[in-house]
This record gives sequence, structure tokens and C-alpha cells, in this order.
Amino acid sequence: MKTVKDQFMKKILTLLLMFCGFTAVAQQYNNEWIRFDQTYYKFKVGSAGLYRIPKSVLDNAGIGGTSVEYFELWNNGRKIPFYASIASGTLPANGYLEFWASANDGSVDKGLYRLPAYQHSDKISLLTDTAAYFLSVNNTGSGAKYTTITNDPDASALPVETSFMYTAGYYFREQINPGFAAVVGEYVYSSSYDKGEFWSTRDIYPSSPLLSTLTGLQVNSGVPTSYLRFGAAGNALNSRTLRISLNSTVIKDTVMDFFNDINSTVAIPTSLIAGGTANVTFSNTSAISTDRLVGSYFEIIYPRNYDFGGAANFGFELPARSGGYKLEISNFNTGSGAPVLLNLTTGQRFIGNIAVAGKVRFALPTSLVACKYILASLDASNVKTVGGIQSKTFVNYSQAANQGNYIIISHPQLFNGSTGNNPVQDYAAYRQSATGGGFTSIVVNIDELVDQFAFGIKKHPLSIKNFLRY
Repeated sequence: MKTVKDQFMKKILTLLLMFCGFTAVAQQYNNEWIRFDQTYYKFKVGSAGLYRIPKSVLDNAGIGGTSVEYFELWNNGRKIPFYASIASGTLPANGYLEFWASANDGSVDKGLYRLPAYQHSDKISLLTDTAAYFLSVNNTGSGAKYTTITNDPDASALPVETSFMYTAGYYFREQINPGFAAVVGEYVYSSSYDKGEFWSTRDIYPSSPLLSTLTGLQVNSGVPTSYLRFGAAGNALNSRTLRISLNSTVIKDTVMDFFNDINSTVAIPTSLIAGGTANVTFSNTSAISTDRLVGSYFEIIYPRNYDFGGAANFGFELPARSGGYKLEISNFNTGSGAPVLLNLTTGQRFIGNIAVAGKVRFALPTSLVACKYILASLDASNVKTVGGIQSKTFVNYSQAANQGNYIIISHPQLFNGSTGNNPVQDYAAYRQSATGGGFTSIVVNIDELVDQFAFGIKKHPLSIKNFLRY
């Protein structure tokens, strides 16, 4: 007869085997981009925009004398292109490094989910909008600098483009939905990042459909087909149908029972949004009045005119094309001068031609891949400044001196005891003593784990998860 202890040990062994099986196939720890012999300089970005790091900030960090070709800029393990106010050498007193920064989104969160498909959209982080960027100096290589390309639309024989496929999105942020649950007299939710766990709408009951609106779409009606992409999940153990309507026309009516979810794309006639407005309604048609569901997001993918709606920053994508593109953009807020167009994919930089009143014109060269662009005003009011950077040297946990068999993860706020001691280090010393078990104990700073294993994203659970796997 098996004892309770036998059953407990069997469960522990099963969990250990599952953990070992997971680590055997997973190779990414998020610290692959780090060179441990380099110093990095961290700063945070809370909103998307065009940013500059002035020479004075580099001087304060002790790296103002570095030639610009040796700087590297990193975000989420990727090298980010930047523009230097001089082509090479040391920046002058009024010099700067300029780059487009994005706020933190949910792309890193995908690693948290039990199944990646459970993340409906990566546009919003579960944790914070604030992104961490790291500047470094690599004297053995070179940074990813933007290459300035001559822009002469008058010399181009190409026809002017009339429209492009654009995605306008509505990403719900009324609550973080707890997701899948077992109903055992009460709702017991999964401890994993599970199906239905994301930022969402309020609970949508049969008596209270949810209407959300996108405006200013600037639709080109000459392209007949557009698309609606959306996500939703059940929030109660009942049968139901989810109905999605666009401008009062039902475009999807589908069964989505219990805690099931849906993340789908539906073709729609462009004529439905020809007026430039998309009213999207999520309806719960369950026969049970207390039933509830939530929506995660919706997006309209449609042909848009090159009218940028008075924006000072505007992002868009263009497919690969061997002959290039000729663009004439209207209704863009240029401010006091010509704006800059950044190709985030290839690292090309173009200064807009504003010789024709009310137009920003470009002749873009051949591209063999689809490209993401940002058009940004260079007006002083639109350019953000990085006010300071903080030096950071990463701990190399592959070295024996930084390893142990008794690991204490703690926070610097706990390092100062009432008598001037470090109580966490004291406890580590006790565990290392013969009385405490004779372990090789190490104290690991959670801030180090956040920077190294979660790209500096504050309080991200992957910081500990990836460290333990590593």
C-alpha cells in the first residue's frame, strides 16, 4: 500500500522530469546578446517616439570620447539602428545619437504562456509599458547605424502610390482576465499563463454587448477586400455564441463555449468602412443571463490612402518590391522642417522632400523584404531626450565563482540590516557553514536577473524562470 509520502515523492519526481524535459529542448535564455567583457549603459523608455542621447549624457557616463561607429544600442536582445549627428569620430559638443524607440509590448510575454497560441496579441505587455534600452561600446565591431539615402522623388519615373494596407487596432485594457478556471464550487484559476489570460474588456453578458469605435481610417475604397482580426474568450462554464458586428453588419457568429477562446481573421467588404469609421460590437448570445465572455482586441486591416491624419509620427509597412516606391504623403505634421523616414527593417534613413506644399514625398529604392517604416517630425517639440544612462556590468553565471548549490534570490532593499549588516549575506554564510548544511551558497540580486534574463523589463517573471533554466 502506498503511503502519502510515496505519492508525494512520485509527484515531485514527475515535476522534475517534466522540468528536465523542458530545459532539454528550450535553448533561449534572453542573455545571448550579452558580451560579459563589456560595460553596458541602461536607460528606460516609457513611450514610443524619436529619441536623442546628447553628447553631454555620454560625457557624464565617461564614454563621450567614443567614436560613434563603435556604439551599439540594444532592446530585447536586438541591435537597434541609430543615427549619429556625424558620420564617424567623436561627437561634437552639440552632437547626439538619434533613434526610434518603442514602448514595451507583449512580445517577450509569449515565453510565459503554457502554449504560445494562448497569447492573442503582443501589442500590450502584461506588466509594464516601460522598455529598457542598453547602450554599449564594442571596439571589435560596429554599431547598427542608419544609412542616409538620397531622396529625389522628382527623378523617379514611378507612378505615385495610391494606397497601402494598414492595420488600425483597438487593444482592450479594462482588466487582466484571469483566464481558464476549474469550477469546483468556486472558480479555481490556473497558475500557468493559460488560455484567456490577457488584457481584456470587461465581462460581456448577454444583456450588455460592448461597442468600440475606430475613427479617421482614411479608407481607399478602390480595393474591395479588407479584414477584421479579433480575439475573445469564454469566462464561465456555459454554452454560448460569440457574435461580432461591424457597423451593424454581423460578420462572425460562432460557437465559443465554456472557457474556449477564438483568435480569428475574417474577410470583409471595404465598403463597410468606406466612411472612415469602424464600429465593432462584441455580443454574447448565450441563453444563460449570467454567462460572460471577454474580448482581447480587434484590428482592421484595410487599404489606406497616404493621408496620415495630422500625426507627427506615423508607422506603416510596405511589401517587398523590386522597383521601389514613389510616395506622396498628405496631412502629416511636419512641424518646422522636413521630416525623417526610417526604415526599421533595413536601417535606411530618408529626409522627406517638402518642395510641394502639403506633401511629403519619397522615392524609395528596391527592397527584397517587407519593410517597417516610421515617418517622424524632426521638430524640436517631437524629439525626446534621454536624460541619463546608468552603467551596468553583467554577472557571468557560467563562471564557477558565480555558481552554487544553494541559491538565494533577493532584493537590495533587504541587504541593509538594523546593525549595518547584510542579513541576506549572513544567511548565505550560515547555509555555507557546517551547521547550515555545508552548501556552496550564492546570493543573486533580482535586479541582475531582470536585466540579464528579461531584457530589463521590470518585475518580469522570465527573469527568474530563465535564470533557473540557465
